[in-house]
Amino acid sequence: MVAVSAFVEQLANGVTLGMVYVLLAAGLSIIFGVMDVINFSHGELFALGAYFALSIVAPLGATGFWVALVVAPLLVGIVGALIERFTVRPLYGRDPLYHILLTFGLVLIISDLIQLVWGTSQQQLAVPDVLNQSVAVFGIRLSLYNYFMILVGAVLAIGTWLALNRTTYGTIVRAGSQDREMVRNLGIDIDRYYTLVFGFGAALAAVGGIVLGGYQNVNPGMGNGVIIPAFIIVVLGGLGSFRGAVFGGLLVGVIQTLTRTYVPVLEGLTIFLLMIGVLLAKPQGLFGNPEWQTNESDEGDLLVGAHGGVFARETRERLGAVVVAVLAVVPIVLLATGNDYYVTLLNEIFIWAIFALSLDFVMGYAG
Repeated sequence: MVAVSAFVEQLANGVTLGMVYVLLAAGLSIIFGVMDVINFSHGELFALGAYFALSIVAPLGATGFWVALVVAPLLVGIVGALIERFTVRPLYGRDPLYHILLTFGLVLIISDLIQLVWGTSQQQLAVPDVLNQSVAVFGIRLSLYNYFMILVGAVLAIGTWLALNRTTYGTIVRAGSQDREMVRNLGIDIDRYYTLVFGFGAALAAVGGIVLGGYQNVNPGMGNGVIIPAFIIVVLGGLGSFRGAVFGGLLVGVIQTLTRTYVPVLEGLTIFLLMIGVLLAKPQGLFGNPEWQTNESDEGDLLVGAHGGVFARETRERLGAVVVAVLAVVPIVLLATGNDYYVTLLNEIFIWAIFALSLDFVMGYAG
């Protein structure tokens, strides 16, 4: 009986963690399903929500948690909207690789900003004392905070689904994901709606970061720690599928918790094996195609873009020749100075240049 109680308790803990994954993966899935943008910076927006909450709770105490739960996601939503407006939007119509490179760069920028502002040590997000009380349900004693996390995740997941499927806003967003130009021809500024979608997805991630920060702790690596499981969940459930994100989040949360408890040596392997098994049986994911799917095919050529380069071809060739000539002369000059720092720096530049060239070769010619 004790073993059964312990198993049920871990199952409840898995659902609690799964709800955090639902919030994270739902926002990620919505952004991809509507905008076809693979947002690697989603994990850092998750962490940013927790750190904004820390700054709000610090002067207000534990009661400030309720204020942070509303204000911090709004702030992160604004950050997400600004990211979409000034960085992602200019890349619409280009190959998805541009989105990956952009958002990966944003990961580095946001992570460094977090460490610069809040430091590198882990911190504890204070929660109201009432949520720290233990409650026994059917003989299983859990913290009230566990039930709070489950409730928050469930309410936001249901509310998001209703907003996308039962409101005019959701109808416009889904129509725009299928035929953006048609919606524009109806006089609707679909780009503004896309900005709201990106901001809303970022806000959902921020809520997940806040509730997980109160459950565990807040640290600069928390974004990196959840982004891989989040992508696994999105792939597992089906790219762009909101239902798949919810089901996959709960499934991964439960499996990860049970594995950590009973077979800890397999914790990092289990979810990958689960994803591989599902994709082998059903390559499109558990829930197939997304509830809405874009049919646009105006993406530009890989590493070229939809509208050509900034310079003419002849100008690019001349600039390339100049750069090659400079790179051929600079090492000789630096070696003559005898300054080891610049020589080491140049070595690093050449190493990364060779790596970038190899990646460009593989992506450009091998697809």
